[in-house]
Amino acid sequence: MKYYCVIDFECTCTGDFAFANEIIEFPAILIHPVSLETVHTFHHYVRPTEHPVLTDFCVDLTGITQPQVDSALTLPDVLEIFACFLESENLEILPVTDGPWDFNKFLVPECRRKNLPLPPWCMKFLDLRWKFKQIFRLERWLNLSDMLTHLGLTFEGREHSGIDDSHNIAGILIVIIKAGHSDAESKRHTS
Repeated sequence: MKYYCVIDFECTCTGDFAFANEIIEFPAILIHPVSLETVHTFHHYVRPTEHPVLTDFCVDLTGITQPQVDSALTLPDVLEIFACFLESENLEILPVTDGPWDFNKFLVPECRRKNLPLPPWCMKFLDLRWKFKQIFRLERWLNLSDMLTHLGLTFEGREHSGIDDSHNIAGILIVIIKAGHSDAESKRHTS
């Protein structure tokens, strides 16, 4: 049985879209596929190694501070801890993200730049933004806040906090599954 695993990475950033982002927050909310209850929460900050000093833009956007990342483990270590966590709990997961960026723009490119093996769990994922547009037959993609508003929900926590974003994404996932949209199609990450 695959558990839904809601992931919303936060990364180093400058406001320049060409910037090579590094993951600095790795949250994962595991949701039981039948009860739809949160069964585990995984949360680690990650120390960037290519651009170790966070920009003011990044700190303002994410709320993540320099001391938080300075005292954190690096991405290979956090990926190993996550893999051990999944193995120790004997969990198979279907990752759920708000759009394709968490894997296609952040995790996969960073692993390639750093010569890290791609985690097997990132090969297929549910792009909730894409699924939401499909379910509600919308003409445009909605961001996280707009999806919540569309469902009559409000954002809880701090926007661009990975753990808070993950909880809100999980809330959307649960609502659409309870509404009968459990035919969650997976999409492969681009190689």
